[in-house]
Amino acid sequence: MAILQQITLAKSGSAFEDQLECQDALNTSIDSPDVVSGILTALANEDFTLTEKTFDAVAQTMVIKRTWDEDAYNTFATAQSAIRAIAKSNAEADGWTTTESVETV
Repeated sequence: MAILQQITLAKSGSAFEDQLECQDALNTSIDSPDVVSGILTALANEDFTLTEKTFDAVAQTMVIKRTWDEDAYNTFATAQSAIRAIAKSNAEADGWTTTESVETV
């Protein structure tokens, strides 16, 4: 089975012009090289595929969808849980709203 992870992000008062600018601002806000490294390692290991990544310039929202191998997702989520919680807290303190859903597909 597979896991579909969807993350929706928006920053209050933002005026990003494109997805790259939005992603760069998010990476700065989360202030966690460990989160970035963890997701890049999982991608390199082919633990997930990037199903969709979109940016709506009018709504100022970015949506990231990843399809994971179920075991790989569970391992990742467990190993990264504390790091991800800190990163989410950092982002929210900097004005980001984040929602995440996970479903078996």
